[in-house]
Amino acid sequence: MAFLRVKRSRGRSYAYLVENAWDPSRQQPRQKVIRYLGRLDGLRAEQLPVRYRTAPILRAIERYVHEDRRSRSGRAANHLDPFLRAILEGDRPSALRLARRVSHEAGPEYLREEVVKAALYEVGERWADGKLTVSQEHLATGIVAQVLSEVNARIRSRAESGSVVLLCVPEGEEHTMPLLFAEGLLRRKGFQTHNLGGSAPTGEVVAYAAQTDPAAVLISVTEPQRLGRARTLAAALRERLPRARVVIGGQGTQGAAPRSDLRGVEVAVDSMESYLGSWSPAPTPTGRSGPPRR
Repeated sequence: MAFLRVKRSRGRSYAYLVENAWDPSRQQPRQKVIRYLGRLDGLRAEQLPVRYRTAPILRAIERYVHEDRRSRSGRAANHLDPFLRAILEGDRPSALRLARRVSHEAGPEYLREEVVKAALYEVGERWADGKLTVSQEHLATGIVAQVLSEVNARIRSRAESGSVVLLCVPEGEEHTMPLLFAEGLLRRKGFQTHNLGGSAPTGEVVAYAAQTDPAAVLISVTEPQRLGRARTLAAALRERLPRARVVIGGQGTQGAAPRSDLRGVEVAVDSMESYLGSWSPAPTPTGRSGPPRR
């Protein structure tokens, strides 16, 4: 009989579909994994093979997801409140100490998703409601950027020898926080990252890319009005780096239709986290190989 099994690792819960099988050598039953289902917070019934979508398993999914959400919410509040207070008060040392501790205890993914993103959302809400000045908002996001930069720098694994991904924004785009989130995701997959930060002239970005010869270039667009310049940059990169993977993604591209004049350029119409999550780990640098095509 199949059932759901949940394991916890560094602040996250992971689901497995298992069944009991008889072990004749030990003369006792043992658990056999039928399928790994991934993170519990993203688990959907559609991920199960049809034959296992039974009422007991579906109820188990609903119960585990609810319990996991409640557990993470309560634990995240213990970290979020002091982190939010630190960045709003301009207390950079306290924010960095807390981030280091949370990243070490629960992992960088938990820090990014449950603490940093939640804090940025709250800052944005307070600014929109007129509860924060522009200066306060800039101070808080500046500290968050430093926190993410330090956390990313600590993610080494294979990132010192993996394929290179160049991260940039189109000319005129000043929102660079998405680059830091993308950098962390890529480094955990073993890629080296070259983050060019804020707006730079198209010609200079293309020249740098030609010099470093990356396996991929990721162009982040937050403001939809910058999408035209992002397409110009992507076309220039595509021409200069025919072997590289060129991607436009970010909030400004979500829901955008593909362009026939940008042949060979990928447009991430979903969230950047979802898109980069589909990338396989970086290949070892034996020969010229970039991240796999979707």
